[in-house]
Amino acid sequence: MLLRIAINYVLLNSVYSFPTNLSDAESLAYTGEDDQVPRYSVRDDDGWWGEEGEPRWLEGVVFGAVLITHCFSIVLIPLKGLRFFSMVLYCLMWFWILYLIPCSILECSKHSEALDSIELAPYIVIPLFWLIVLFESCASTEMKYLENFGDLTYVEDFFEKMKEEVPFVRFTVTCYHYETKTRTVYETDSQGRSVTRVETYQEMVTTYVGSEAFEYTRWEDVTEDRIDIDQRGVTRVQLTKSIFCGDERTQQLFDKQYEQFRDAHRHKDVHMSAGVAYDLPNFVEHLAATGDPDAKAPGWMSTCNFLLCTCAGFSFPYRWIFNKKTSKRQFNLVKKIYK
Repeated sequence: MLLRIAINYVLLNSVYSFPTNLSDAESLAYTGEDDQVPRYSVRDDDGWWGEEGEPRWLEGVVFGAVLITHCFSIVLIPLKGLRFFSMVLYCLMWFWILYLIPCSILECSKHSEALDSIELAPYIVIPLFWLIVLFESCASTEMKYLENFGDLTYVEDFFEKMKEEVPFVRFTVTCYHYETKTRTVYETDSQGRSVTRVETYQEMVTTYVGSEAFEYTRWEDVTEDRIDIDQRGVTRVQLTKSIFCGDERTQQLFDKQYEQFRDAHRHKDVHMSAGVAYDLPNFVEHLAATGDPDAKAPGWMSTCNFLLCTCAGFSFPYRWIFNKKTSKRQFNLVKKIYK
């Protein structure tokens, strides 16, 4: 939520940081000389738009294209997830870069009031989007694969170790309520004037967080999957875990204890969120294995090279090549508990 507010604030302030009606003498920027000559007077006879000057609808088209595309990208977070959102911002970042280079060379802002209105936007948007893509890349699945890189023996040993790990089951609860608060918002309108307004919003206040373990007498591993990885190239291995009650009696006791746990915390606040957490110690979801006898991966497959490409603005091309040059296998760890 804070990320959405920050992006909206930066975009709106960058778009409206320049006057929108530069034909009025009051909104013109002056050179500082005594004769007060507007620095945009070159547009009067530059011949870009003919005798009638720049079309009035152009500024609306420019503002609409900027605001709609960037605000639409924020809507994608709950719909498509952070990865897709990062990819959209990555494309928008390169759009701004490709827009900024020729416009700086041709000095387009001197010939168009609409383009001048967003002259500052690329210098704010590009670094902001670059940082968001960098943070998302560091938490991406590709980074996790590269961090847990090994040979086939390493993956097989890790899988067998996970089959011997004791599962943990616990109930979790969070009690909370919402409080109505007010805040002062400072904005700049289309005429460049500062405007303040007071708005109300709802803030979640957490008052209690707790957990309770589900005790059982025995467990067994019933995993049917066997590690079968291609001996050639690099394989991305995704591990999943399934922990459930092994018989009807255990399931009934599980449901009873969970319901008692919920009832014990239901009165602690207005709202309550309860769930069940299934854990395996030292469990890692993403690994990568190389079929090379010396356990050597291609030189470009490393966390260092991935970060360098991300910093250089080539995060998603690197990911595409990495996924294209590797195969993927998925294995599931299955454990039953009894009471």
